[in-house]
Amino acid sequence: MSSSNLLRDQIERSAQRLAQLKAREIVSAQRDAARTKEAVRRTRASQRDAIGTLLVNAGFGALSLEEVLGAMLSYRESVISPDMRERYKQKGGDWLASNARSRGRAHTH
Repeated sequence: MSSSNLLRDQIERSAQRLAQLKAREIVSAQRDAARTKEAVRRTRASQRDAIGTLLVNAGFGALSLEEVLGAMLSYRESVISPDMRERYKQKGGDWLASNARSRGRAHTH
């Protein structure tokens, strides 16, 4: 085999290895993207479940979906000061802590 044929074969093998490496990188990137997409989906589903559970635990389960949605939309559309938002946040945090303590006592009896 001549040196030019040998070089041509080496170049061809190198090009094939490079193509395989690029294909592996593409597949790896696709897997990573799929994992990220699934993690985002799971996070969103978990958040929806948590919000639904909070609404039911706070006593809104007996209301119609339209009424609950209307109340939430009214809250979102209202102009609330940062101070008022902080008070709402504190009240919610207190309720959650109290509810968690109540559940803890119920499980220990």
